[in-house]
Amino acid sequence: MSEVAAKAVKEDTTLKKGMSFWQIWAFGVGSVVGDGLFIYLGQGVQTGGPVAILAVAFAGFMQMAIMLAMGELAVGMPSAGAMTFWCSKYLNRFCGLFAGMTFSVSWIVFGGSTSIALGTIMAYWAPIGGQAFATLFWAVIWWSVFAVLNIAGVSIASNVQLFLVVVLVGIMAVFGIAGVVHGLNMDNFTPFAPFGFKGFANTIPIACFAFMGAATICTCGNECRDPRDLGKSLFWASLTFIIVYCLAMVVVIGAVNWQDQSLDVSLFTLAAKTLWGPVGGTILNIAAWIAAATCLISGSLYTPSRVFFGMAEVGYMPKVFAKVNSRTRTPVRGLVIIWACGMILILAGAKWGASLVYTTLVNQGVVAWTLGWILAIIAGIKYRRELRAQGVKDIKAHIGWKQPLYPVTPIIALASSVYLLYLCLNGVVAIVGMCIWLAAFCLYYWRIKTKVKAGELSEDVYF
Repeated sequence: MSEVAAKAVKEDTTLKKGMSFWQIWAFGVGSVVGDGLFIYLGQGVQTGGPVAILAVAFAGFMQMAIMLAMGELAVGMPSAGAMTFWCSKYLNRFCGLFAGMTFSVSWIVFGGSTSIALGTIMAYWAPIGGQAFATLFWAVIWWSVFAVLNIAGVSIASNVQLFLVVVLVGIMAVFGIAGVVHGLNMDNFTPFAPFGFKGFANTIPIACFAFMGAATICTCGNECRDPRDLGKSLFWASLTFIIVYCLAMVVVIGAVNWQDQSLDVSLFTLAAKTLWGPVGGTILNIAAWIAAATCLISGSLYTPSRVFFGMAEVGYMPKVFAKVNSRTRTPVRGLVIIWACGMILILAGAKWGASLVYTTLVNQGVVAWTLGWILAIIAGIKYRRELRAQGVKDIKAHIGWKQPLYPVTPIIALASSVYLLYLCLNGVVAIVGMCIWLAAFCLYYWRIKTKVKAGELSEDVYF
């Protein structure tokens, strides 16, 4: 085979570099705002009262620090494997596989819970066969539609994502500004912290779940046109959701009594109906639908398929995940497997209760992500030290992007992650749940070690 022909074959079987800054930004924002704020945050407001506004802001800046702490790695070592690659290189194989698997599997789990949330929103408009059946029906339909969208190609998926996110951010910005202009019921803000500091602290993990998705940007490394856009997008996506949603939370609390919040209906929809009637409620329900949809497109389907792709290329996942369709340039088989897992989770939510499955899985997902991020942040610190040891004085000139306020940013990121773990592991159920999936991961790692000893995998392979 000639060199030109070999290059053509290689290009047809690898991911396509075509994502611009705005498409990457939309992946981050869409994953961040997801379903968490529109549905799950209702429980957060009930948990903390009006002080949930501060909890949302606090969680937003916590997550921003964590995202920025991984920025230099994302730009300097762009890879679909992301955390898996970085932690394997600067820590060890166990840490790398742990970071990659927890991030990816959690996103798949969230695919089931987010689809349930989207089904709940759709049932508000079209309660086919009753609320319960309609929730399941629409969850299955839209999960499948977005899987097909991802299979069709990253350009198609990212352009749809960008359009939806622009509409979403526009709706929420107008909602916040118009709500303040309309006037708020200040009595709803008192007492501001009815459950004291405990209520504030217990709301933080809920808000963090809503904001954690920006890390999906890190997995765009193999498909971005310019790696520098990864670092820029991590910053601007984080700043976008902090400003837009903190403003929107003020309007929500000012429009609706916090004791009326629940998981059944979006609190933003209730607030819009209170301020502007049924039309306002419908518009915000559209925003809630978009938020859940964008979370599925870029988070639950795109992200795990790319991380698994990177892992499968070197043998740490079944090779089926590394198969790229020559026409769409996407890992079609991997996406189909992820779709099937999501379907199982949707059906589990329908059988055992969406709210129970939703809240339980969300807590475990936050724990898993946070543990993986602690490892990635430590890897980022080691990467910076390596660059310094190599005599690199101007980090920005060398890799194209520089983490702001180093070393303050990674210190805040680590402290925030440890505090978040403390808040999440606050009961026997949470601890037992963590032990179960940790045991499952250890079995997986033991299998990988067995392959390495048998010579089936290289001891020196990094992602």
